[in-house]
Amino acid sequence: AGADPVTAIDIDDWCVNNSRDNIALNHINNITVELGDASPCLKDASHSMSLFANINRNILLNDLPAYTACMHSDSEIYMSGFYVEDIPAIRERGESLGLEFVHYREKHNWAAVKLIMK
Repeated sequence: AGADPVTAIDIDDWCVNNSRDNIALNHINNITVELGDASPCLKDASHSMSLFANINRNILLNDLPAYTACMHSDSEIYMSGFYVEDIPAIRERGESLGLEFVHYREKHNWAAVKLIMK
């Protein structure tokens, strides 16, 4: 089953416009794209959700409280955009906010992790 609805957020104006163009070209009607940081996540915390964040380590560490504020029990977050050696810091920050570390994947020293809200 696919995600519905989807809210995409980016800090880069070009990326937002490019995403909107591609969504329109592909006739997709359940994705909205917003310019900004993690704070829009807090607008719709009424239901369980999955979050995907592909940013660098420091922004992820900073924004994790905003992500966890909109998560409910069993919500999932997938994070990437950092190196394998950054996993302990990401894991520690997530666990301090009530997340459970599930697993990670790596490719060419880049990492992706999955955590679940307890």
